[in-house]
Amino acid sequence: QGALGLEQRKGASVTAKQLAEFVTPSMKIPEVTGSEDVAGGFMRLFGAEPTDEIKRRSDALLSAQGIPTDVKTSTVELPKTLSGRGIREWELYTLDDPAADAKRLMSVSQQMYTQANETGNKALLEEAYEVRAAADTRLFEAKSLQNSGEIYNEVDVQRSVSGLTAQLAAANGVADQGQYQNGIYTTGTMASEQANALTEAANVVTKVASQARAAGVNASDISVATARAARENRILIFNPSDDPFVSGGTFSYGEADSLITDVSTLFPATVVTPQGGGGASTQQNAASPVNVTIGNAVGQYNAAKTASAKAQVQSSLQQTLQQPPYSMSSADAVDEAKKILGI
Repeated sequence: QGALGLEQRKGASVTAKQLAEFVTPSMKIPEVTGSEDVAGGFMRLFGAEPTDEIKRRSDALLSAQGIPTDVKTSTVELPKTLSGRGIREWELYTLDDPAADAKRLMSVSQQMYTQANETGNKALLEEAYEVRAAADTRLFEAKSLQNSGEIYNEVDVQRSVSGLTAQLAAANGVADQGQYQNGIYTTGTMASEQANALTEAANVVTKVASQARAAGVNASDISVATARAARENRILIFNPSDDPFVSGGTFSYGEADSLITDVSTLFPATVVTPQGGGGASTQQNAASPVNVTIGNAVGQYNAAKTASAKAQVQSSLQQTLQQPPYSMSSADAVDEAKKILGI
């Protein structure tokens, strides 16, 4: 009213043009480079080619959210892929407040843990540990918000390594062999080679996350990036940036090397198979194919020396796909196993 002098005017003295000019913000066309080739289009009339600049900015924004902007063939050895698993109920949504979301996930984890122990469902027990790891990640995110722009201190490092070790253990099917002591996840009864591989990988990712927070990257973006690195066994790379459209920098993921090498060798599961007709069970010996997961299936199949051994790996994978959390039908499990194994 003051700018247009409405209080001093008598009657409807404000024109539509005046009102439009007052409420409409001025438009600013950003500087665009790379205009050597002038072609058709509005921007090109001014000697500018905006395509490269638009792509650069959109790629930066996508990368900040962990979305790849190019398609590459990855040679990373995945411990577990999303193929056939789908989204679990607890992953369907998150709360904006990381502390509140951590509390929600902790409750879900406790319910799963209780049910798994009552029913003997090992898959549910593994998922319970996975949910607990997700809860720890969100809780650390909440605490990390208080120290934005700073490198990790000693307590931050301990919390980060704990959460990432739990995530990596869950991804590789050994989370139930670890244990929590005063809120910190430890490797418990794991073999020393497994424990060393997990903690070393967790420390590597933690260093990258610390650099990102010091550069001003949002704690939520750091959580998403580190969780993906753990879940997909990828080396996490931080790319600092002074681009005003990106806060601190972006993340990318290694395509050639794995975060943990030789996953199928380090983290085999023991299969218990019934003996012919009697219903008794014994563990397979070390020369037999181990219980395959979606992550180590291809490695186990290719390592099998005979057609019988390959068939056993395929059968084991099909059984895995029919169990929670995949719960596929027999026919779908057969098709999916063939797709995973490339046969």
